[in-house]
Amino acid sequence: MKSGPNSTSRMILKEAGAEKGSGYAKLDKKGNISIEQIISIAKKKMNEMNSYTLKNAVKEVAGACMPMGILCEGMNPKEFCAKISKGDYDEEINSEKMQTSEEKKKNLQEQFKKEQSKLSGEFEELKKKIEAKAQKEATKAAKAAPKPAAGAKASPEKK
Repeated sequence: MKSGPNSTSRMILKEAGAEKGSGYAKLDKKGNISIEQIISIAKKKMNEMNSYTLKNAVKEVAGACMPMGILCEGMNPKEFCAKISKGDYDEEINSEKMQTSEEKKKNLQEQFKKEQSKLSGEFEELKKKIEAKAQKEATKAAKAAPKPAAGAKASPEKK
């Protein structure tokens, strides 16, 4: 299924500066977005969402970040939504703040790089395990391939 140019996920990726989401969202992060960017997306998409309040729309947008490997304010989207529920971002949401300062953008980028480097070792380990498993399955499949019956002629090669 393709998403349109104004889909929530495309808007999130654009704000995060990522081309596409992660295939391994827990270990491979693709970006970090601010509360202001999330509020901006939520306001644009609110009429298409199942949310009656901007606060719930913000949590819905943050939830869409999870499977794409996008951090929200430098944290896991679940953790971010819990902070929203506690009221930690009420000031920004109630004032409908939608502009992220340059200083905050730099901080978000630093948080993203820090998180990425922290997880890179685990991600590389996972890739090695996946490759080893694929190699093992390929070897197993090659051994299980049917062999020609005794006395059967090999099929002639096409020229």
